[in-house]
Amino acid sequence: RFAGSSMAHVQRAFSCPHKATHANSSHSSAHSSHSMRKAHSNYHHEHQTEGYHSRSTPVVDTAPEGIQKKALEFAAHSMRPYCPFLSSNRPPVHLTLNRFKTTCPFGVMYGRGITNSTLRSLVNVPSRHYSSRAASMMADQHISPVTPIVEVSAEIPSEFATKIPQMMTKDEMEDKYWGGHLEKMKSEGTYRVFNHIDRKCGSFPRADNRLDLRPSHELKAEVEEKLAISDITVWCNNDYLGMGQNPVVRNAMKEAVDQFGAGSGGTRNISGTTSLHVQLEKELAEIHQKDSALLFSSCYAANASTIPTLMKMLPKGTTIFSDEKNHASLIEGIRNSVASRKVFKHNDVDHLRKLLSETDPSLPKMIIFESVYSMDGTIAPIKEICDLADEFNAFTFIDEVHAVGLYGNSGGGVSEERGLLNRLDLISGTLGKAFGVYGGYIAANSRIIDTIRSCAPGFIFTTSLPPVVAAGALASVKYLKVSQMERQMSRNNSRKLKNMLKEAKLPVLDTPSHIVPLIVGDAKLCKTMSDQLLQRQKIYVQPINYPTVAKGTERFRLTPTPLHNQQDMDKLVDSMIGLWKEHNLPFTKEATGIQMAH
Repeated sequence: RFAGSSMAHVQRAFSCPHKATHANSSHSSAHSSHSMRKAHSNYHHEHQTEGYHSRSTPVVDTAPEGIQKKALEFAAHSMRPYCPFLSSNRPPVHLTLNRFKTTCPFGVMYGRGITNSTLRSLVNVPSRHYSSRAASMMADQHISPVTPIVEVSAEIPSEFATKIPQMMTKDEMEDKYWGGHLEKMKSEGTYRVFNHIDRKCGSFPRADNRLDLRPSHELKAEVEEKLAISDITVWCNNDYLGMGQNPVVRNAMKEAVDQFGAGSGGTRNISGTTSLHVQLEKELAEIHQKDSALLFSSCYAANASTIPTLMKMLPKGTTIFSDEKNHASLIEGIRNSVASRKVFKHNDVDHLRKLLSETDPSLPKMIIFESVYSMDGTIAPIKEICDLADEFNAFTFIDEVHAVGLYGNSGGGVSEERGLLNRLDLISGTLGKAFGVYGGYIAANSRIIDTIRSCAPGFIFTTSLPPVVAAGALASVKYLKVSQMERQMSRNNSRKLKNMLKEAKLPVLDTPSHIVPLIVGDAKLCKTMSDQLLQRQKIYVQPINYPTVAKGTERFRLTPTPLHNQQDMDKLVDSMIGLWKEHNLPFTKEATGIQMAH
């Protein structure tokens, strides 16, 4: 565990008895050779009797050998001019790890697990004092001392000591870099804690919070024992219409698992395309009024794979215009593309026009934006963006993840509701939110979809959706193509909850979508209030902190569904009022909420 001190170990080993093959070098005198053999014999005898050096009891290797060996070789090469064992006019000593750990007293200490910091304390000890310092350390560790028979012939240059601390073990690197970053997140209040929510089929939004289950990333010593909390009410679920509980969806999945089994068995190209995948893609293409659609494991994968795949085929100088509040999946896709990129202010068509006008009109362009922005609840000016796209000959790519299923007569999203589907080139969506199942997709004309199908690594080289998932999604899409009841109930409850929060003078963002953001403005306080709601009121709403939202805009993101009732909303609002008073948070001056640009 102390690869960083490997050179120091070698330096000290030069003052310790090594095997006779080392001592028999013509560089040493006969007297020295005799003394070394004698000391070597004594050393072996002492440690064999104590059980530290018996060949039948191998020393445990507690460090990554590759790193350790590299450090030893570096030290041996550097020290040859100064050490009688590493004469510059003789072949270098073969310093194996096994020899180091079984013939050198420092190696013995290493094998017994002496800590890195203890041994590293010797780095700056002058070479002439190594022997006495080694004897002291060995005494501290209850290892019999040995008498050195050769001292290092010259002082070790100081620059070698300065290099040693830079050679860290993997454990040390984990602790310094990854562990340090996690500690910083915890101190800032941005560290994410997962609640274990077991939804109750048939009684959503009720669920059990299994706090008694310790997640695998948490050490038992760091986690206090907690009890499960039953019958909580979930207010932050993205199953916007409760379709994950719908009997039509559940029955379709039950039938599919009995017919097809659990998994798909491979990628779409090999053996992972079933009739269910094909039918689902046709239904998705139809609700978006496009030629084709293509399924992905998630919409994150769809966005992150589609954008760079298409952009790499366009000429140099192609430019992407991206809304500043686009989702991380869109941003990743844009960053991984070879295209130039320009970011326009959120929903600001004037700024977008300015950026478009500054770009070479002969080069391809693509405008990438979302319909519903999930954290602020704003809705894009889709028509105005499409007008600019027509004027400047730009492709349009819209992410309808938080709108499909919820908006439009067929569940095709805001673009369907506004009659703009024919003006959009690419549409991405999810099957895991309003449709209540899992997966993502892209809908576009057949040439674009065939290009993605043939060339996108994120599609080609991953296992396809399990047939049982495709069956559930297919049933949900078909159901919501016809049923308007769930969409209407969702809008009614969203409007009702916003009005109740406004009347209570709580800082709710006044948005045109189904999402209800309630601003707290402090990361640690947001987490504290979330815990208090759960423990006191059995209300579960997850805090939304940086980097999901900007620092200073931390919030609760409330998502009322058709399955929340008036009693649920009354309890939520009363609980929020109590917390605002308890923590001396400001109420709004009037019952109007906080206005947001749409």
